[in-house]
Parts: sequence; structure tokens; C-alpha cells
Amino acid sequence: TLLGLEISPPIVEDANLWTRTHDVNGEPAGVQGADGAEGADAIENLHFVACNANVSLAGMRVPNVRMVSVLFPDPWSRRKHAGRRVVTAQFVDALASALGEGAKVYCCSDVRPLAAEMQALFLGGRAGDAFALDEDTFARCGEMKDTHTLAEEATFSERRGGATEDGGFEHVFPAHQYRWQVQKPSEVPVAEANEEAPREGSFLTGRVEPRWLAANPMGVPTERDLVCESKWRPVYRFVVRRL
Repeated sequence: TLLGLEISPPIVEDANLWTRTHDVNGEPAGVQGADGAEGADAIENLHFVACNANVSLAGMRVPNVRMVSVLFPDPWSRRKHAGRRVVTAQFVDALASALGEGAKVYCCSDVRPLAAEMQALFLGGRAGDAFALDEDTFARCGEMKDTHTLAEEATFSERRGGATEDGGFEHVFPAHQYRWQVQKPSEVPVAEANEEAPREGSFLTGRVEPRWLAANPMGVPTERDLVCESKWRPVYRFVVRRL
């Protein structure tokens, strides 16, 4: 059984309508196919609710949660908006209280500083002794080589792609860019000085270098996964386990 949390009520209404009218393959439920076979039933084990996960999670009391997924959350790039991010110290504390031993949390983002911050909060925050990277998932999916540097991020728009000296392939064509990816610090207008910029420390960092999964452990891509794949944009994924 799957429960989706979304802060926008209109999106929740559309999502629940879709689950009532489609089967697990995304086809209209109950519609007879060209071969005369009756269509599959609508999805019955998936429901969405409108809420703010940071506020409502502690009081939801959903039993036997075995997996939580945080998929491409808004990075809220401005420093003054950092408190609006989904994964905060309070959110991690709430998950630590709600999840039983062995439950897993999967997080992913195509914004590396945000992904690194999420991992740092799970492993080094106030609940640092409650979660650990799930080594079984890393063994199953492999580990992505992280060659990212701030200099590479700042010159992302200047890269042309192609084969690299070590036999890999340089990722280009980002799905979207932030101003700090195309401007030097001296070029950022004063009025926009609070724009998210890794070199200014607007995202938290952990005590150790983050580790990333080489593949999607869920086996089913989101729309954002597909967009990133089509644009050769890396996605930073990790899974932690409740201790």
C-alpha cells in the first residue's frame, strides 16, 4: 500500500482521480482492448493526501511504514527560504520517531548541493545515530563515481560533452540552471546576493564526502528521472536505513 503526500491540493485531486481511472500500467481502467480482453481494474492500493509533510508527519500515525521516498524536492535556492525545504532537521527527527528498525528512506535530487545536504542531515544531524546508509542497496545498485567540483558546476553551461580521458562521458544539457551555474560570484547583482550558491555555504555539508547510488533502486522512473536522463543530467540518489 502506497501513500503519497503533496502540499498542493489541486495536484492531489488530479492524482487521486488518475488512480481511480487507470490501472497499474497507466492504461484506462476497465476499457476493453483491441483483442477483446477486459481492461484491468483501477489502482486500489495507492492514495494521495494534501498536507505539509514537515508539519503533518508526526501526527499522521501511519502504521508499519517500511519505505519513505523523497523525490526531487524543491531546492528553495535562496538562503532565506532554506527552512521551506522538505528535508530539515525536524523532518529527520519526525521520521526517526515514526519509522521502525529496518525501514528505509530513499532520497534523490538533480541538485547536488541539496542532495548532499539531505544526506548530511540523515547521517550527521541530531538524529545522526538513527540512520545509516543502506549498504545492501548500494551493493545491489552500485555506487556512482562522484567527480563533481564547484568549479565544474560554475562552468556547467560552457561544457560541450563527449568522451572523457578516463573512458566516461561528460554530462551536459542540464534540465534547468540556476544563476550561480552561469555567473561568476562577482557578476551576481547585489539584489540577488541571497541566490543559492554552494560556495557561500547556503546548503549544509556533512563531515564526510557523500555517496551516491549508480541506479534508481525503485526500478520505476519519475517524470523528472526521465527528463534528467534525456538531458544527460546526473541524479544524486541514496538510501538510508533506520537503525
